[in-house]
This record gives sequence, structure tokens and C-alpha cells, in this order.
Amino acid sequence: MSSVVTSLGLGSGVDVAGLVESLLDSEREPVETRLDSKEELYEAQISAYGSLKSAAYELQGSIGNLDAISTFKTKNVTSSNESILTATASSIADEGSYDIVVSNKAKAHSLATTTFSSVNDSIGTGTLTFRFGTTDYVKTPESYNGFTLNEDEATKTVTIGSGDNSLAGVRDAINEADIGVQATIVKSGASQYQLVITSDTGSDQSMEITVDDADDTDTDSSGLSMLAFNSSATNLEQVQAAEDALVSVNGLTVSSSSNTLTSVISGISIDITKADEDESVTLSVENDTSGVKSLIEDFVETYNSFINTISEYNSYDAGGDGASGVLFGDAVLRTMTSEIRSLVSSSVDGLGTTISSLASIGISSRVYDGITDVEEGELPQLAGMLEIDEDMLDNALSSYFQEVGALFAPTATVTASSLTYITSTSETKVGEYSVNITQAATQAEYEGASAHDYSSALTIDDDNDTFAIQVDGSYSSTITLSHGDYSTGSSLAAEIQSKINGDSVLESNGVSVSVSFDSDNDRFVLNSSSYGSDSSIEIREVDTNTTAELGLSVADGTDGVDVAGTIGGEPALGSGQDLTGSGVNVSGLMLTYTGSTIGTIGIVNFSRGISESLYNVLDSYTTTNGLLDSKVDGLEGSLDDIDIERESLEDKLEKMEARYLASFNAMDLLVSNYNSIGSYLSEQLSLLPGVTMYNDK
Repeated sequence: MSSVVTSLGLGSGVDVAGLVESLLDSEREPVETRLDSKEELYEAQISAYGSLKSAAYELQGSIGNLDAISTFKTKNVTSSNESILTATASSIADEGSYDIVVSNKAKAHSLATTTFSSVNDSIGTGTLTFRFGTTDYVKTPESYNGFTLNEDEATKTVTIGSGDNSLAGVRDAINEADIGVQATIVKSGASQYQLVITSDTGSDQSMEITVDDADDTDTDSSGLSMLAFNSSATNLEQVQAAEDALVSVNGLTVSSSSNTLTSVISGISIDITKADEDESVTLSVENDTSGVKSLIEDFVETYNSFINTISEYNSYDAGGDGASGVLFGDAVLRTMTSEIRSLVSSSVDGLGTTISSLASIGISSRVYDGITDVEEGELPQLAGMLEIDEDMLDNALSSYFQEVGALFAPTATVTASSLTYITSTSETKVGEYSVNITQAATQAEYEGASAHDYSSALTIDDDNDTFAIQVDGSYSSTITLSHGDYSTGSSLAAEIQSKINGDSVLESNGVSVSVSFDSDNDRFVLNSSSYGSDSSIEIREVDTNTTAELGLSVADGTDGVDVAGTIGGEPALGSGQDLTGSGVNVSGLMLTYTGSTIGTIGIVNFSRGISESLYNVLDSYTTTNGLLDSKVDGLEGSLDDIDIERESLEDKLEKMEARYLASFNAMDLLVSNYNSIGSYLSEQLSLLPGVTMYNDK
């Protein structure tokens, strides 16, 4: 029997620490292997959901580019000679080709002072009043034959104070007033300077300049009066008469006050660069089919990338080693895939039979896998991916461009020219709805009393030249009419309108009026330019003889009313000319009604398109706290549970270690006691006579 006592197992010689560690490892390893495997799977699934969410975001972005009907209203315009004219097109422009000849370019009215020796030479102080219209003026021999006011242009004034009375000061004061007139100083020779005043282009934009000179003489050639150009004084030299642009469009001659023609061809803005009456320029307007095709191709490519991501995580190698993607069999992934594939393969409700699905424009889903062994960066050809038939898509875009737009984007068609579709919301349901108008929107109106019949001219003087008006809640400054004899009611109406619309307070608040003369009743009629219940007009102050001679007195006009009616038999809210559905089916459907007829006006056919539906399905998965986030939150919770299990395992092993050590130490103590007893007995036996002891070797 050996008497050697080892460390750790002092009595038994057994490696207790190593034995306990081996026992704990045998408990730990299978549990840690299981937890590591789960942790690796959960982390891989979290990463997969992140990649899936990114792919879904990209698909949302590409489909979002096709979600506005305005995308399908973009037009391309080409000019055969851009040195003569260029053009742009809005969404309302029609496709077509136009032959245009520019025989005259619009010119601005330009007036120049006499020469000054310095830009600091004094001119004078007072007030300059600018009116805009058509001037009948012959330069040689000089004859100022008359001025006809442009009622659409407001009268403007510029005050020249003592700090502005130099040539340069007058220039700056005019420009800073921002009245649509440009003042410049031209050096015409050594120590010779002229002030040149230029209006906007067009024959009805020529300037009549009257002066209220501080020296009390408004028509002489000294002081500020040297800037007068009117029937009483032509102290400025006309260096350029105002002229209209003259163009021929497909043989029809039209004129324009501007070199930018916006109303000659509906939806087309033409910019004239120069005139050349000997050359015909061809202007071609086409739908932006190439731009839309590019967006559709981007959608298909992004969709296929999304399907490839799904396939990567939902794969199963049935013929190989049975390996599967980390999301194989996942219910959320399966539902997401099913919903999206259903949308891209279904017909869109509310459309006709020609263009109603992606398949009808040449976009279809692959039935079987094609080439799957591809270079890095390329997509394999997998079942469920989309393919484009180029010929079908090109034909659809060239022949049914607007119908393709309706396939992708929410839109509506209307059957009445007085109705315009504006917008919709996610609550608007697809359908065909009758529009019934019970009240057309109106503008506020003030009708003056019967006064002067214009069998003789009406003189505007100090007793009838001022009044104040309130339009749409904005109170004007005191308005002063130009003194003079007005031979017709329409000429005075133009003056009243010009002065009201030129008021700085009303102009800054964006309100204006139209003024006409009712010759049947010899009265002025004033209308606010706005429609609806916010449209109002009141005369607030008048001069001594204004009521008697102009028929305008302090009184309220008739306020405007909002449009009222129903859409699809459901309630709708009116605001001005806009009618917005508030019923279950037509909620958020907004139309503008510009007519005056009461009753059933027409039909609006609303369709939603594939883009919004697909975007919304994707959004339910990708949005914050959406379905994908919920899956990730669940997996992160599972990872937290694994951490808890690891902590629980360590607690268990710590208790097991204490238990094992207690047991082995007790055993070791017992063995040690037995060894001590054995040693004692051996010692005693060795003392007995006739006993020989042998040590074990």
C-alpha cells in the first residue's frame, strides 16, 4: 500500500480539480453547443431580415417613381432651329407637330433722357406715375396721338426724394420700386450720360409717365418734369417703340406681347430668340416614352433583385445535401412573397380591357428557372422574376401612353370639360362616380348704382378721384384715380381696375379685382378674383362726388359662395371651386368645378394603379415597427433568452462544482484517515516479535 499523498487529493492521490472540471465540461458542452447553434441561426436570420428590408426599400423606391400620374404626362419638345426658337411643354400639351414662322420679335418700350455730364447731376424731386398700355406716338414729325390703358396692368408710382434726385439716384429708386420697369444709365460719349427707362415687351406695355414735380410745374423740361412722357409733355426721347411678337403657327398668324409665348399652343411655352420670316421652324411634341420606359425597366430590375434576395433566404436544395436558406419556411416571408407576386400578376380594377395588367404591356413572370450560373454582380434567371417583351412595351408606350400611366399611378378621368381631377388619398376607393352640383362657386361682387351714361365725357377731378376698398379681408390704402376726361365707361373701368390692383397693400396680400362697366344699367361692377366663401368686396371710403358721378358708395358687396354638391351620391365639401369627397367611397377625391351649371355634370372614373398597392404592401413590412421589425424584435428577444440560459447554466455549474468538490473532499478526507490508520497498524505490527514487514514496490 502506498503512503504517497498527492496535491488536491491529499489523502487519495486523485486529481480532484481535473475530475471536477471534466464533469462540468460534460454538462456544459451539449448545452453550449445547442445555444451556440441557436444564436448563430438567430443572428443569421436577423441579418437576412435586414437584407430583405433593404431590398424591399429599394423596390419601394423604384415603384414610387411610377406612383404619380404626372410622370406619364411629361412631354419632350424639339425645335428644328433652336437659334430661332426653343420650347418646353407642360402635362396638358398634346402630341403633334407645328410649323412656326417668326416674322417679328417683341420689343420693349424704351425712353431716354437728354444727356448729362455726370451721373451725380441733379434732376429734381417729386413723384413719377407709370401707366402701361398702348401709345399712339409718331416720332418724326413728332405727334402724341393718344394712350389706351392696359386694364390688366396696375398703375405704379415712384417717389423721388432729396436723396434720390441725381441721375443715379433716380435710376436706383425706379429699380428698387420693382414696378416692372428697368432703369439704366448709358454712357453715350465723353462726359455724356443718359438715363434709359425700359418697360416689359409688347405693344400694350408702353409707358405713360406723368410727373408730380416738387417745383409745381409738371410738364416743362426742367426738374423731375424732364422725365414726363404723356399727351401733355414728351420730354423723354422714344428710342424704341413697344412691339408685339408676330408668329405664324401652321399658317395662322398670332401676336404676343412677350417673346415667351404661353397661350399660342395649349401647354407649350415657346421662347423666341430671333425673327426670320424666311424660315419655317418645326416644333415636335412627343410623350416622354423613353423616360417612362427607363423607370419601368428600373422597376423590373429592382423587383428581380428583390426576388433573388427572397430566393437566397428561402431556398432548399432537395437534390443535393438538403441545405436550406436561413428563412426557409418562414411564414412572414411566404406571405410577403405571395402578396407581392399576386399584385404584379393581377389586373388593376377600374381600367379598360386594352391596358389593365403588367402582362398587357409585355411584362410577365418567368414560369421556370433559366440561367442560374452567372457572373458576380449579375442576377440569375429565377422562376417568379419579371421579363420584358421589348416590342410589346414599346408599342404600349407609343400607342397607349396615358393608359400605361393609369396602370401604374392613381388617376381619374372625367367626362366634362368643366371638371378637373386634382388629387385623391389612400382612402379613395376605385370606382365610377357621378358628380352632381347643387351650387356653383361664385366670386364676390359689388354692383354700383346707375350714374353717368357717357353721352358726354366724365371728368375725374379732386372731388371724385379717391376711394378705399376692402377685398377678401384686405383693406386698401386710399386709391387715387388719374385726373382727366373719360369718354367711355369701359375706359374708366380700366383705370379703376388698374389703380385697385396697383395698391401696395392689396398686391402684397395677393388679392385683386376685375372691373367692368354695365352699359345697360350705366354702372360699374367690381368682382374679387377669388372664388368661394372667403371672397368678399366692400367700398369703405369715397370722395365727395364719387357716389353721384361714379355710382360707388360705402357699402358691402355680395360675398362669394363655395361650390356644393355630391360625388357618387356621397357628401362632398366645397372650398372655392374645389369639391372634395367625404363619403365612404370617395373620401379625399378632389375635383375642381369651373362651370356654372347646376345638376349632374359628368362622371369621374377613379383607378388606383399597381404602384400604390405594391408600395403599401411593402410598407406594411418595411415601416418602423412593421412586420419585419416585429420578426427582428422577436429574434433579438430570443438572443436575450439565450443570454439568460447561459447565465442560468453558469449558475447551475457553479452549484454543481461546489457539490462535486464537497463530495470529493469528503472522500479524500476519508481516504486520508484510512491511510493514517493503515500506517499506524503497519507501525505497530512491525514492533511485534517474529513479524517481518515488506514494503510494496
